[in-house]
Amino acid sequence: MEVSAMEGIAEDIIRPASPSDEEDLRRIWKTVFGDSDELIKTFFDSYFAEYSVFLAESESRPVAAGHIIHVGNLALGTERLLCGMIYSVATLPDFRGRGLGTAIVRDLLSLGFPENLYEAIVLCPSSDNLFEYYSSRTDLIDWFYVAQTHYSSIPISSDNATLREVDAKEYATLRGEILSGIPHIEFDNKALSFQSSLCKQYGGGFFSADLPKGSACVLIEIQADGAVWIKELLSDTEDEHSILFAVSEMFPSSEYLVRTPAYASKPASQIRRFGMLSWSNMNAKEQMDNADKSLALPYYGIAFD
Repeated sequence: MEVSAMEGIAEDIIRPASPSDEEDLRRIWKTVFGDSDELIKTFFDSYFAEYSVFLAESESRPVAAGHIIHVGNLALGTERLLCGMIYSVATLPDFRGRGLGTAIVRDLLSLGFPENLYEAIVLCPSSDNLFEYYSSRTDLIDWFYVAQTHYSSIPISSDNATLREVDAKEYATLRGEILSGIPHIEFDNKALSFQSSLCKQYGGGFFSADLPKGSACVLIEIQADGAVWIKELLSDTEDEHSILFAVSEMFPSSEYLVRTPAYASKPASQIRRFGMLSWSNMNAKEQMDNADKSLALPYYGIAFD
């Protein structure tokens, strides 16, 4: 693939990364996101490949980068579209405002579609203002939503919900059953294993919850300040409080952040944008437009944040 120069900035170029760039890519990630060395190592051990990364050079040194990784399928009823995720787009602070991140995203989209790697590509912006930024500069559109609720305490429940840790395979099976009928990302084994590794690094993991009237799956991560982050709570029963109470007994905390699908029954004040989407052809677009959103808005899911 040819190296491209940024318009109007001759010294800035965008190019595919090579294995010799790995140290610089790790440095950019660490500087921008502040993640632990263990987390960064887990990602590179799982996903780093020459074809999947673009970086920007300025003054002959790497200053921005972005990855595209295979995560599974976009499930639309009985249809399955091969899905890639643009991930960890990062620009060093001194080089922001020059369009480097946008150029990288455009090249990642071009890599994913013309070379027929994917039928759909998703992006989870790290802040709300980036939705408008990317929609005005690329063909990514707002498409995925979540319901997000903050609790300073969990109401006591008399129902008996039993929480137990499960492996990625069992979690994926239960997850698929609960999300059946909702447009969502169906993560593959590698993506779920990566997510499991992240959660275990932070003291959480994959769990199932059994209730008298249904089941649930719960993905938990513990924040540095002790807050419990329930990255997704999926249930085939409306009794979420019983599940949250079981979580609070196993993971006591003064703060809980809970994400669920944006069901029609959820208050509008809890719904927020979560992910963007691009597609490879008009057939895929038609499937997106015709997706049934009566039960819940399209659900991105656990992402990798």
